[in-house]
Amino acid sequence: MASTQSAGFPFLIPFLFISSSPKIHPNSSSNPPPSLLILALVSTVLGLLLAATDIFYSLALDYLPASTYSLLNSSQLAFTALFSFLLNAQSFTPYIINAVILLTFSPMLLIFSQETTSSEVASKDDYMLGVLFTIAASACPALLFSLTQLVFEKIIKRETLKDTVMLTVSQSFVATVVTLVGLFASGEWKGLRREMEGYKQGVLAYNLDLFFSAVACQAYFVGSFTLTFKVSSLFSNVVIRLATPLTPLLSMLLLHEEMSGLKVMSLLLSVWGFASYIYQQYLDDLEAASKCTQKISDI
Repeated sequence: MASTQSAGFPFLIPFLFISSSPKIHPNSSSNPPPSLLILALVSTVLGLLLAATDIFYSLALDYLPASTYSLLNSSQLAFTALFSFLLNAQSFTPYIINAVILLTFSPMLLIFSQETTSSEVASKDDYMLGVLFTIAASACPALLFSLTQLVFEKIIKRETLKDTVMLTVSQSFVATVVTLVGLFASGEWKGLRREMEGYKQGVLAYNLDLFFSAVACQAYFVGSFTLTFKVSSLFSNVVIRLATPLTPLLSMLLLHEEMSGLKVMSLLLSVWGFASYIYQQYLDDLEAASKCTQKISDI
């Protein structure tokens, strides 16, 4: 269910009462904190993007196996790079460009590979629909991360756990409302009881799956947004994409999906792209350490 990914926000509400010393953003000035109206507008825009991500994600998995979706979803990093360049003034080096190119084109190997799900062969039209939904599910969160970085830099201008949780809760609330409205408007809610009772592991296991999925998604949002304002939206997305190589392997082991040659090739190219970006981070750390050492020696 699409709303599961955002419906766990009540678990974060106690963290709003944690007091912490705010770290003022370097780009901030002596301006007062943003008004509630501005924060409400920001949360609404980000929440709508999150709701779109949830919906496209659910639709994509109706047409594609989990492993194929995961590899195609690696293109999210390319979208993040594009939006980071346009919105966050992200600078690009040859290694970052190499990573973006690899992570953009490696999933393309799977577009023309028709998949077998369960015992049925998906039609070409269904498969292409799944690809389009996956691309949309990649572009929406990429824009969400870049806009989140922009919000922290230009509007919130503070870096605390409370600010991160506040933004996560507010946009998750909007996303939950939107997806629930869609659920009832489409009439899909009528099949929820049948889906629950038909779950192979039982009704209790079904509800536990929903519960822990909701909690895990909120932990994911808080962690990814924290990386976004601490480093950048592009770095946050690279860390998220590190899980890509594991999903096809786990799908093969747990869901008995076939690991085709194209999947293996796409997987290897994705790992190469990750390694290229990580190497650039290593070079940046070396340069920063060298500058720090030079300043100390000058003193």
